[in-house]
Amino acid sequence: MVRKNNNIWEALLVERTDPRGHWQIPQGGTDGESVEKAGLRELREETGVKNLAVHGILKKAFKYRFIQNDYRGITKGTPKHFDYCGQKQSFLIAEMLNPEEEIKINFWDHAAWRFVPLEKLVEEVHPVRREAMEKVLNFAKKVLK
Repeated sequence: MVRKNNNIWEALLVERTDPRGHWQIPQGGTDGESVEKAGLRELREETGVKNLAVHGILKKAFKYRFIQNDYRGITKGTPKHFDYCGQKQSFLIAEMLNPEEEIKINFWDHAAWRFVPLEKLVEEVHPVRREAMEKVLNFAKKVLK
């Protein structure tokens, strides 16, 4: 999700509850829906923001390639992220239309949120997310005028 603040595009980042310090863009599964429908649903569920405008969809842009202990640790002996290896990520660039609308993140997944200038997106996310965010940033620059 993005917003324009003083003529500067900013991206919303959320901090995972597990592990703390892991910043990423809001995300979720498509559950058989289109990327647009799922992306808007996930943004609404994860941020509480209802007024969104889609600027573009980047389909199957990145494939998860996690290695053991890459970023989330181990739960009951099994690395959590291994279930997602090989999944292809698509990205929705959606603008928050009402900048005054209150963001209400879901605290079972996220501990905090913040907006960062789009140009700082890659450096502000967790290192495991940076390769994907390079693609998102390049795409966002094309679709956000």
